[in-house]
Amino acid sequence: MFLLLFATFGTTFSANLPNITTDESALLALKSHITHDPHNILATNWSTSISVCNWIGVTCGSKHHRVIALDLSSMDLTGTIPSHLGNLSSLASLDVSDNSFHGSLLIELTNLHRLKYLNFCNNNFDGEIPSWFGYFAQLQGLLLYGNNFTGVIPFALGNLSKLETLSLYNNNFKGQIPITMGNLSNLKWLYLYNNSLSGQIPSSICNLSSLKVLCLMKNSLVGEIPECIGNMSSSLSHIDLENNNFHGNLDKLQVLIVRSNKFYGQVDSYDVTFARLPIIDVSYNNFSGYLPTKFFENLHDIREGNEKKVEPKYMIDTSTGPTPTSLGDLSELESLDLSSNKLRGRIPTELKALGFLEVLNLSQNSLKGLIPKGKQFDTFTNDSYIGNPGLCGLPLSKSCDTDAEIPAKFVQMLMMTTNCNGSFLYYWGMDVG
Repeated sequence: MFLLLFATFGTTFSANLPNITTDESALLALKSHITHDPHNILATNWSTSISVCNWIGVTCGSKHHRVIALDLSSMDLTGTIPSHLGNLSSLASLDVSDNSFHGSLLIELTNLHRLKYLNFCNNNFDGEIPSWFGYFAQLQGLLLYGNNFTGVIPFALGNLSKLETLSLYNNNFKGQIPITMGNLSNLKWLYLYNNSLSGQIPSSICNLSSLKVLCLMKNSLVGEIPECIGNMSSSLSHIDLENNNFHGNLDKLQVLIVRSNKFYGQVDSYDVTFARLPIIDVSYNNFSGYLPTKFFENLHDIREGNEKKVEPKYMIDTSTGPTPTSLGDLSELESLDLSSNKLRGRIPTELKALGFLEVLNLSQNSLKGLIPKGKQFDTFTNDSYIGNPGLCGLPLSKSCDTDAEIPAKFVQMLMMTTNCNGSFLYYWGMDVG
């Protein structure tokens, strides 16, 4: 009798285990929640007459023949996510990005304990991120950007120890950045911009030893940037903090965008050379002083680019501040835009060395003196210099009292005014030839 009961129990238990039929039922439930399928992808392909493993967007594992990946991205679908989707217990990747799904996130999704990649970006999901998101122990990528999520970022996300990408930008999150973010030791990319986050950047962010990109712009963050961020240069390649309410000084940061804040201090007091700096934008702050030539003296990336026989392209857009004569060393520079600022003094003749310069815009400043002659300067039109009443010489109709060019060593620096109304941006990209 005991053996018979055991055998009967074992048969019943096996029958209740999730299998490919369970997965098929879950996907058919999802199909029934799709209210608009303009390309008839699911309507014509997701049929019981076809093996579920052959359905468009479905990938099955070779070992257990369960659904391990579902990719419905960019199919222009409209609908909601049913609770049945939580029955896909072998699912490792779920991507419904770039559609018009809506509604809130259902707790049944916690059954997806094998999930490594979740992409719900660019839909119309709303509500809060539930704290149970912290149960996805295997999750490596969480992309929820471009939705209508609200509320605070849950502290429980700090439990996702394997997370490498967290992308929550373009939502309506508020409150502070959770201190538990510092627990995400494998995090490489953190995108929280264009929300309504407030408070300070938690110092625990400096525990993210693998972090490569930190994007916090367009929030309402305040206070000083944690000093320890300046020690993360071995991994951190991009920081963007623009359009917040930060204050303080930046004596250690080397790679950043801090546009539209309240930073202050003497720019020439910073002991940096920006040897490999891709982007710096310090506009709309309260910096003062001179922009030292040393910032551009050690351009290793440019020299390495020439040695590797690539074709670097450079663009400089500098809005208030000096024009160091060392810019004449950027032999591959193609575009130089210093327009609509408060630059004054003469145009350095060293710029004549920029043999590849195709675009020059010095308009709407307070420059004066003779426009350099020869080489690329002979190709620029009036538009390059308009709005500088002190300039003279061709191509302008105003003649100079003397044709003697003033040596540029006397005009190496232009003052950066205390109230910055523009941007200082230095950027280069490498295009392999």
